[in-house]
Amino acid sequence: MPLIMHGNWTVAVKEKHAAFPQRFIISGAASGNGTYLAPHAPVPVAGGTWSVRIQSDPGGSSWADSEYQITFPSKSAGQYRFDLQSNDVWGGDKDFNDLVLTFSTPVTETDFLVYGHVSTYSGCSYNPCYPGYIYIESALALANARRFPILRKAIEQLYPQSIPAQRIPLPDPPPDLPAALLSGQAYKPVLIPVQGKTYTPVKKAQVMRIVPDERAAGTDNETAATAEARRVPVRTVEVAQAVSEIASLDKVALGRLLDIGVRNCQTESLVNAALRFQEYDRTLAELGGGPYTGEGNREELGQASTDRNGNYIFRYSRTLAQLIDETNSDVALGENEVLEAMPDLIVQVLGATLPGGTPYETAPCWNMPLVKRLNICIPSSYWHTPSGCHGKPISHIGFIPVGKATTVTLDADGRVTCTDTSKIDIPQTHCAAWWGALRMSACIGKYDQVPHYTIEYRAKRPDNSWTNWSLYQEALMLDNWKTTVNEWVATKAGPFIHNLELLKGQPKQDVLAYNNIQGNMDWSGPDWFIKAIIPSWAYSYQGGPGSVQFRLKTYGPDGKQIQLWSDPVTSAPLYQDSIVLYVDHTGPELNFKDVTIGTVTANPCPLFTLTGSELVNATLDLKFKAVQRQGFLGAYTLSVSKCNTPNFPLEDLASAHPLHLDYLAGPSPCGDLFGTLFGVDVDADVDDYVAVQLNPPGNVSWLEATETLSSFTLNLSASVRRTDGHSSNYPGYYGPLQYNLVIQRGS
Repeated sequence: MPLIMHGNWTVAVKEKHAAFPQRFIISGAASGNGTYLAPHAPVPVAGGTWSVRIQSDPGGSSWADSEYQITFPSKSAGQYRFDLQSNDVWGGDKDFNDLVLTFSTPVTETDFLVYGHVSTYSGCSYNPCYPGYIYIESALALANARRFPILRKAIEQLYPQSIPAQRIPLPDPPPDLPAALLSGQAYKPVLIPVQGKTYTPVKKAQVMRIVPDERAAGTDNETAATAEARRVPVRTVEVAQAVSEIASLDKVALGRLLDIGVRNCQTESLVNAALRFQEYDRTLAELGGGPYTGEGNREELGQASTDRNGNYIFRYSRTLAQLIDETNSDVALGENEVLEAMPDLIVQVLGATLPGGTPYETAPCWNMPLVKRLNICIPSSYWHTPSGCHGKPISHIGFIPVGKATTVTLDADGRVTCTDTSKIDIPQTHCAAWWGALRMSACIGKYDQVPHYTIEYRAKRPDNSWTNWSLYQEALMLDNWKTTVNEWVATKAGPFIHNLELLKGQPKQDVLAYNNIQGNMDWSGPDWFIKAIIPSWAYSYQGGPGSVQFRLKTYGPDGKQIQLWSDPVTSAPLYQDSIVLYVDHTGPELNFKDVTIGTVTANPCPLFTLTGSELVNATLDLKFKAVQRQGFLGAYTLSVSKCNTPNFPLEDLASAHPLHLDYLAGPSPCGDLFGTLFGVDVDADVDDYVAVQLNPPGNVSWLEATETLSSFTLNLSASVRRTDGHSSNYPGYYGPLQYNLVIQRGS
């Protein structure tokens, strides 16, 4: 994608070390637009938002976009400067000096410059790019944090609304996705301060002194209007009264937890990604030092992008209307002094492929100075795009590298076993089914050499025969930079009607195909390898569980099929790649019936009476069912709680049936765990129920000597071996299904 710029800059050619012709193109500016062949005189560019791209040509008017990278800005002689370095696509070197442009702009007191690095993170409990805070931004991280008493206390004190209510069945969708995707609401992170005296930093402003400008008008490309007076920073002051001190939090202990939680982080640069910047206006409660709510007003500042290394630069301006009037503050100001608020900045990472197109956003970066390096980390579970090409052309489903035969196995029906540990966020699966929105990535070559591809699918019927091949037609929306409006726009990449050779060697025909964006700089880089986001429930036979096969074909500029890869054994050319996935969206069947013990006593709530020896010898008789009919159970567990104390010890006196059963991964072919399915579990009846008689072992009484009655809860839970390829919630958990009863002491 092009480098996105804001405001007035001078673009100058610094170096050219390439035999091929080089040029740069300015688009979307108020002035300075054009195509400039290097070398060229410096070009002054003005405008709110504009873009620049570098291109090279080996001959024959075949101009192509070059790769680029930026240097971080420096300040000298009253100017901000940075370089745009490029590497053309024709040569074999990677020195990024084929054409180097220098961007410069005058330093002012109203223009802000923010720059830094964007990366994904995994393997750490908290966001590693937010110093001074335990930054919790997923339901899974929140659940893990609440296991520590000091953190649980802080969360309950600062964010009591974040304590989730227990749902039955338990989480589905996966809990490692940020809260915004679970609730459909605006994302609101949990910020636990480990420094300072307030939940959020006190709002600050700079005191600016207005002084006459002694330089001649027009110096450094300034006009007389802008040269009449200058604002000079004098000091930084607090402009809000913070009353929410948090002395009750143990900062030392929280600091230790923060150090431990980010110690094992694994990060990866997010390259060529789309960014959006907003200024955040704090609510009155936040101005008073209260916890961050995300409910303040926002102002759109502009959009940008990261380079091939994940680095970015962004410039934005504040106006006189954004100055704080001295009457609104008790800060003593001298003559010719004004207050300029230090903005709070939110950075969003855009993603048309995310659920609902909802962007990831940081918590505010408080009190931004005129120049600030700001690194951004986002959870890898939020950004689903894997990197790297290897193995077969269809390389990944989610994060699972299905093209890597050494660490990922798909059986003939499409059950997946993944033991790849090259990255922390790759789910480890054992003969699992697929479910959910499946992100299929593939490496098929650059967009100008492979402009189109098709996807076909077919489903396996219950009699093991396949349906006919059909063209896959789900719309694929990806982020595209639109120069006409100077912003990122979720844009359809297909399917569109193209005249292609769908059947090798046969005449071309009009078919629905997708535009390949791999390597196309107009599109967001993290989307380059995504070829489809498959709603798996829509493609299995009649919507039920079963195998689905997807087939990928690619086409050259002439519309004919081209070689996609080579047979790994014979080296014969192959013109398609396919993958079989076993899809199953059915959960476990959990139920109780015929629960009884001792004497039933009439009562709206199940009430039972035990007398004499029954207090020790009586058995809790019941039947339970825990079944997954395709054999994808990970485990099931039947347990009993007494007075909210879990795991009251019990044993089955009837058939010694296991109350807990785990799936044991074995060698290929894949094994199954059906649970209490009739015909598989020898103790199950025709309705898949198992009868058990539960009793405390070792002559333990149901009631203590001092108890007249007590409540008991039956808990039945199960897990299912299924994955969408990117969620760490493997297996998926269900339950507990609960049954409450009361046992009382008889006279």
